[in-house]
Amino acid sequence: MPHLTASPSAVGLPFSNKRLWVIIVCALCWGPLLLSCIDLRDSWALGGDEGFELGKARCVLQGRSMYREIWCDQPPLHTLVLAGLMRCFGTSPFAARLFSVACSIIILACLGLLVSRRSGTLAALVSMLLLAASPFFIQQSVAAMIGLPAVSLALLSWTILGFARAPAHAVRLGLAGLLYGLALQTKLTVLLFAPVMVFEMAQISFGPSPPSRRRSFFITGFWWLLGLGAG
Repeated sequence: MPHLTASPSAVGLPFSNKRLWVIIVCALCWGPLLLSCIDLRDSWALGGDEGFELGKARCVLQGRSMYREIWCDQPPLHTLVLAGLMRCFGTSPFAARLFSVACSIIILACLGLLVSRRSGTLAALVSMLLLAASPFFIQQSVAAMIGLPAVSLALLSWTILGFARAPAHAVRLGLAGLLYGLALQTKLTVLLFAPVMVFEMAQISFGPSPPSRRRSFFITGFWWLLGLGAG
């Protein structure tokens, strides 16, 4: 029976610093574009559940207890982050919405990096453009809601995991696990990313001629789970 090995194209295309910076700069342009088109200081709710999320954060800021005095069906991280922003910058929704803009930039950058690793820069830029043109993504990018931050953390974890080329990259694997743990502490729907994480770890472990595939996969999973537990 032939051994299972990953071809260079399956692992990913060679990645250059020039391609990296092109994608990052294009993603960073998304923030100023949003700020020039949409007034984040508007008192009207920019998303369906935005008032609920801001209300929860304000209650936490007033000293009320999560899950005892505040109804919530999701993990606490996003609410605690919004409460911290309110404590530092006041109860205006501007800072919370700016946080969502930052998360949308992370999503665009991670999408570009993941697509570029498989299909090249042009495909990455087209995918970023199509996502940025989506009305739903635009709304989520400026509303202080829970979905976008969770997805941004999960995508960032996936991106870092995808660029860990060997089980010896313990820092990258641990960081990927930590970010995914934080994503789960934000919203549980990011559990849908778990099969992708396992697939990426399998590709790392079953790369070209590893010394022991079973041991390699165990080491990869160990560092990732260690980071996940820390998150």
